[in-house]
Amino acid sequence: MESAIPHDNGTDPGSRSASSFFARYGLAIAAFATALVLTLFIRYASGNPTFFSFYIAIFVSVWFGGRGPGWLATALATIAVHSLFRGTGDLLAVTGEKLPTVLAFIICVVAADILSTRRHRAERALRSARDRLEITVRDRTAELIRANAALSGEIAERVRAEAAVRASEERWRRLFEASSAGMALTDLTSRYIATNSAFQNMLGYTDEEFKALTALDITHPDERVITEAIVAEFASGARQEYHVDKRYMKKDGTPLWVNVSTTYVPATDITPPMLQGVYINIDDRKRAEQALQVSEERWRRLFEASAAGMALTDLTSRYVATNSAFQKMLGYTDEEFKALTALDITHPDERGTSEARHADFVSGAHEEYCVEKRYLKKNGTPVWVNVTTAYVPASETSPALMQAIVIDIDDRKRAEAALRASEARWRTVFETASLGIAISDASRRILSANAALQQMLGYTQEELQELGWAALTHEDDEILTDEWAVDLMQGREHAFRAEKRYRRKDGEFIWVSVNASYVPATEASSATFASIIVDITGRKRAEQALRASEERWRTVFETSSVGIATSDENLRIATANASFQRMVGYSESELREMRWIDLTHEDDRSATEDLVRSLLDGQLLAYNMEKRYRRKDGGTIWVNVYNTYVPATATTPAFFPAIIFDITDRVHAEGALQRSQAELARVARVTTMGELAASIAHEINQPLAAIVASGSACRRWLEGENLAKAKHSLERVVADADRACDVIKRVRALTSNAMPERVELNINAVVKEVLAITRGELQARQVSLQLQLNDDIPPVQGDKVQLQQVVLNLVMNAIDAMATVTDRPRVLSITSQHCDDGGAQVTMQDCGPGLDPAHAERIFQPFFTTKPGGMGMGLSISNSIMEAHGGRLWASPALPCGSAFHFSLPRTGSGEP
Repeated sequence: MESAIPHDNGTDPGSRSASSFFARYGLAIAAFATALVLTLFIRYASGNPTFFSFYIAIFVSVWFGGRGPGWLATALATIAVHSLFRGTGDLLAVTGEKLPTVLAFIICVVAADILSTRRHRAERALRSARDRLEITVRDRTAELIRANAALSGEIAERVRAEAAVRASEERWRRLFEASSAGMALTDLTSRYIATNSAFQNMLGYTDEEFKALTALDITHPDERVITEAIVAEFASGARQEYHVDKRYMKKDGTPLWVNVSTTYVPATDITPPMLQGVYINIDDRKRAEQALQVSEERWRRLFEASAAGMALTDLTSRYVATNSAFQKMLGYTDEEFKALTALDITHPDERGTSEARHADFVSGAHEEYCVEKRYLKKNGTPVWVNVTTAYVPASETSPALMQAIVIDIDDRKRAEAALRASEARWRTVFETASLGIAISDASRRILSANAALQQMLGYTQEELQELGWAALTHEDDEILTDEWAVDLMQGREHAFRAEKRYRRKDGEFIWVSVNASYVPATEASSATFASIIVDITGRKRAEQALRASEERWRTVFETSSVGIATSDENLRIATANASFQRMVGYSESELREMRWIDLTHEDDRSATEDLVRSLLDGQLLAYNMEKRYRRKDGGTIWVNVYNTYVPATATTPAFFPAIIFDITDRVHAEGALQRSQAELARVARVTTMGELAASIAHEINQPLAAIVASGSACRRWLEGENLAKAKHSLERVVADADRACDVIKRVRALTSNAMPERVELNINAVVKEVLAITRGELQARQVSLQLQLNDDIPPVQGDKVQLQQVVLNLVMNAIDAMATVTDRPRVLSITSQHCDDGGAQVTMQDCGPGLDPAHAERIFQPFFTTKPGGMGMGLSISNSIMEAHGGRLWASPALPCGSAFHFSLPRTGSGEP
């Protein structure tokens, strides 16, 4: 492997001639001298020399002079640095101070030598490549000269062939350009390459515009899918030519029918494969064909869809073709008609005439005729028809025929007969009608009048004809009558209705309702007025009476002492009388800006809206409720409102009439009464508690005695320092004190004067609390208790104290009822269960003598009692409490003995009060 610092040898690029030798080494010395001068100058200028100039001198010597000059410059630089800048010691001795500088110079010369060597090698490789390239170029040039000589002959031959091709192309170009048929060339993507003027004129595009389009771009949208498939077949080679009639879109957007012949043109040495199209304008032909088809279709549809029967017969009157209307008219099919002649279906009474007419056609005496005659339907019934027959001469493709147009006039014939009958009926109606009917001419002269009108006015028909309408009409109504007559004759009105007055023959005026219509002139009659006159004198009197009645009701409305108001369907107040205005403090104009809900107290609005919805839905016809209104001054009044819904009529919209009574004083009085009843109930409770005083004292005395005993025991245990037993005694003291406290709380609750408060509670708990108070009384009266309370009883809503009062009263009554029982055990049975309506029911059954049937209906009346010294208020108050809670209290006999009292309460959330 060659060294990184190659030596001078025969192959080294540093081998030079003598002059080159001196030049290279001279360059090294000059570079050294320059670096030395520059270093001395820097030391002189700054006092601190730097040796970078020596590195540059070494690098330049190696790069341009080679390895030898480089080492020379390195040696000179080392000597100069150590002799001039580092002292005057032994120059050949390499000390630690000199070593770094020497190594730096050596590294510099080695690096420069490596770089220089690589540059020389690259230069040699380039020179070698250049020499090889020059040899190759000379060889290739010689080959090209030989090829050029061979091509010169070929070019001469090609020039002659191209001249012939150009002549041929010119002929085809002239044919292409001058052709009257459109011609075009496209590539296999259908993009246009060239088009002739005929094709350009055909579609309105220039050649340049065509080159920006494809055949698909100008194809009618309905045919693009087929065209795309054909182009794909040409591109794949599956098709060589194609002929089709299709539509192209002209530049102005109108479609054009074209006959297109497309041929595949294979590729040549100088041209790619193409498609050649020849286009012939067939738009006129297509239009003619379409017009012919439309005409044929129109006549065919006219024949088939005509409402009139149509038929073709030959000169023997045998049917050739019939349309569906003719088939339906007579009930035959087309095949059945073809087996018949016109004479076969003609009514027997008219066949002779029909044969004569047919002979005239055959002889040429007639070419058409029209007649009304009867045909016989397939079922044998005759039908009247209007037949128009025309002679159709023979043509090159068809023989002479007869064409018949048959119109069913059976209904018209029946109508004419009916009209004659109707005219007779209307004449009868005219003569016998209870309403006045008259016919008059344009000058208002009466032509005819029926008997009813004559009787109404007291004139005969002849007298009416002499008078005319003007003489009969009241003076104040003449202008109105003249105006409507002109309007009817000029067509501004089709009919006229008015209420006016006529003068009877006896001079009295009557009110009539006149309905007049104008009957225009016809060929057979002149213009007339037809009038129907109704005597409305009685109705007019009734209307006057109605207006008087309305005035009376208006007076009642205005002067009534109760509030009366109306509102529309949106509950906006429309009218209000003075009493209602005083009641709420608003004027009528202020109330018209308000709705009923604006006056209603906030707590009553939901219930009011529900009732109004029920009225609108038809669930209620009317409703009556007690509610609160807010007065203008902010005060609240209680009112009783009766409201109903009056549906709309032809003359009035729907509205709500309301009658409002101010019941504020009554509500306050009821409140005072309720407070008095509550006080009475409290008195009854206190009275009952007085009767239980001994039992209550016993109930309290027991825990107090237990407290005393437990306290004494605790003192003894404390003296003996037995703390555990002393603690146990104290716990019994606390428990007995709580039991006494519970008894006192129950007594205080029953005797308190608190306002009733409705809460959700369990009726079983109410019963148990009352039994806790009456336990001593039950024991004292030797009454045993059977308690069967259903744990799944639903919760109820009520006042706990009032319900306890009911239970306490029933328990005490049961105890009192069994006071005289000595021959059997005294048992009080209390049960609770579900009601049928989902609420709670409690039953208290005793085994006493039972209820006297004569007193059964009176036991709940106030002050009625069967107990000596009783007040007769307990059951009455209990019944009132149950009704206030939405419940019920009743009694029934018990088997085998005694009586049972039951009460039920609705469950919470049932909607009851």
